[in-house]
Amino acid sequence: MNFDYDKLLKEMDFRKFGSAQRILLEEQELRHNAAAYESFNQARQYQWVQESSLIRYIVGGMLPVAQNYTQQIISCRKSVENVLKQMNDNIYYSAPLEFKYQGSVSNNTHIRHNSDVDLLTIIGLYETLEHPQRPQYPYKGVPENDLAELRNNCVGQIKKVMSSVHVDNSGAKSIALSGGSLIVKVDVVPANWFNSNRYAETNNAIYRGIQIYNKRNNERILNYPFWFNDLLKNKDSFTGGVFKRAIRLLKTIKTDAERELGAKINFSSYAISSLLYTIPTNKYWIGESPLTLLKVINETLEFYGHEKNFSKLLDPLGDQLSSSESIEGVRQLQSVTSMMLGDIGDDINRVIKIA
Repeated sequence: MNFDYDKLLKEMDFRKFGSAQRILLEEQELRHNAAAYESFNQARQYQWVQESSLIRYIVGGMLPVAQNYTQQIISCRKSVENVLKQMNDNIYYSAPLEFKYQGSVSNNTHIRHNSDVDLLTIIGLYETLEHPQRPQYPYKGVPENDLAELRNNCVGQIKKVMSSVHVDNSGAKSIALSGGSLIVKVDVVPANWFNSNRYAETNNAIYRGIQIYNKRNNERILNYPFWFNDLLKNKDSFTGGVFKRAIRLLKTIKTDAERELGAKINFSSYAISSLLYTIPTNKYWIGESPLTLLKVINETLEFYGHEKNFSKLLDPLGDQLSSSESIEGVRQLQSVTSMMLGDIGDDINRVIKIA
């Protein structure tokens, strides 16, 4: 197995910035905004590193998407949010909808200038309480029916106000919006609040869960996106920003490996974050030798490529990963990172300063 690193580098350039023409336009527009222009140049710094294509690829894979592109993604999400908020003036006047965010854009581990983005649309009619909490006024309705109705109302509202936007309502957990005025895909995710016991005790919003509606099975699925993001943020802070660099790098490698191999690698972005979260903080202290991060990642993939270790792999909240996550996916990723390490050779400890 051999990869053409010149080709991968060009594909990463496009994934991060779009066409060469768009890069020029963005650069011209950002010259009057010092902070955005600096972020734009920091995201591009790997392009100017005087090293091999492989080394530039690895350094570039670590870096965040430029601030201006992320803001464009967020603006698309906000425009959909503002349209759905209009339902609070009529349909949901007595129990307003709330809107929150989850996914890679919300925790700054996305790797595309046009990443998909999630918009949690949270019903205000009721909240689920974790046992042994008991509601003072028990809800008389059927939560699943209310969420199904919310989903239908969201579809109707988008079609009415954003008629040029394509609405794909076939997904189990979200409504996919694309085209028209949207430059990225926005996934509208109907849900309700889940007030955990920890949230009740601390009143800390990060411990408040959500139950996402799965229309295919007419069920609600519990997760804690705000707690997850907080744990990732803290880990990143303790590692001087290297932890999220590792996530972006491995997501980049997975994306390109799937294209080169012509097959999906069954190990999700959530699982990648969880696997890299298990690495001790001190192993992320790599100083000015960023290439050694690939070695740390490879060692971790090799460890979890063994059945007994993979079976004990937990997410940052201490839960088992979904059964859809595959040990074969870990082994495929390890095979690629091992190959890249071999191609780097003695350059692994090279000093390369990146902002």
